[in-house]
Amino acid sequence: MRVTIGGPPGSGTTTVAKIVSKKLQYTHVYTGDIFRNLAKEKNMSLEDFSKLAEKDFSIDMEVDRRQKELGANDNIILEGGGCHASRVHNSASQYVPGKPQGHYG
Repeated sequence: MRVTIGGPPGSGTTTVAKIVSKKLQYTHVYTGDIFRNLAKEKNMSLEDFSKLAEKDFSIDMEVDRRQKELGANDNIILEGGGCHASRVHNSASQYVPGKPQGHYG
């Protein structure tokens, strides 16, 4: 099963993702980590890479590609914000306790 969790900054998505991944013993993949890894690969500070990403849509596409690739695995929690979270729904389903499994949001 794949679980996606998204929401605005400060809404508790990371807290929820950590709790759910621990309870289900799933791998937690955070879009922010993917973004930070890309910055590191380019030998750029996170601040400079963020500024570049505002102008270079290929960065957004690469984050999405990597998240989709990781999302193809089972037993995974995909957490992301912004435009990345909306597109991950194409490759993963969500589980909401107490509700039937399927796509929500």
